[in-house]
This record gives sequence, C-alpha cells and structure tokens, in this order.
Amino acid sequence: MTDFFRINMPYGLHRNDNGEWMAFNRENMPIGINKKTIEYDQHSNYGDLPVFTSYPRLSEEILLRLSADKGSIQRDKDGEINKIFLYNDFSNPVNNLKEVSDHFEKYWCKLRLLSTVCFRYPEQTEHLVK
Repeated sequence: MTDFFRINMPYGLHRNDNGEWMAFNRENMPIGINKKTIEYDQHSNYGDLPVFTSYPRLSEEILLRLSADKGSIQRDKDGEINKIFLYNDFSNPVNNLKEVSDHFEKYWCKLRLLSTVCFRYPEQTEHLVK
C-alpha cells in the first residue's frame, strides 16, 4: 500500500470521552497525519487540530453498517461502540487491485453513508441513512 493510501484513506472511527469521533488511518492517526508529521501519543489531543467531530446522527445501527465485520467493532466498559474499522486485511480496497473485486465499491458506499450523517439538514439525506 502506498503512503498516500496509508495516511489519507479512512481505516476506522474512534470516539473520545466527549462522544466526538475521529477518522483514523492505517497508522491509527488522524487522516492525513503520520508519525513523521506529529509525535505519536495514543492519548494525544493533537494540539489545536480539529480532528474530532460531533456526529449527532451517528447511531449504533449506522456504526454496525460501517464496520467491516463483527470483529471490527470495539466497545467500552458500558457496551457503547467506541471504535470501528471500515475494512480489514481481507476487504482492504487497495489489496489485489489487479483482481476483480467489489471492495472499493463497498468502501465508497460506507464513506457516502458516513458523509450523510454530518449534513446540517438531515431531511436532505435521511433516505440515505435508512
């Protein structure tokens, strides 16, 4: 996998203690950031970078639809989903690019679904979330 995909392609979502979500890359860093551009600290708030976002419409149902499979979901001590992975090694969209696969199409569908939950006017995208 090229560095571009490793750094810029969303691999999953992680929830912080405030209920906000961060999209992370294969290095478990915020999208577009790698260990070369910021000192890695799993408890870092990443300074003033706006890496966490509130998604009021991001329900458990949608998180389950976004996750690669049941093994790609992590829950906190209260049973709330706090981390999901959009794909795993088998469903990685950039693996086996020469073979016929629907991995990219499934991945783009997940990104479209995720993008609908951040619209300011839900009535414009409600049909996509269902």
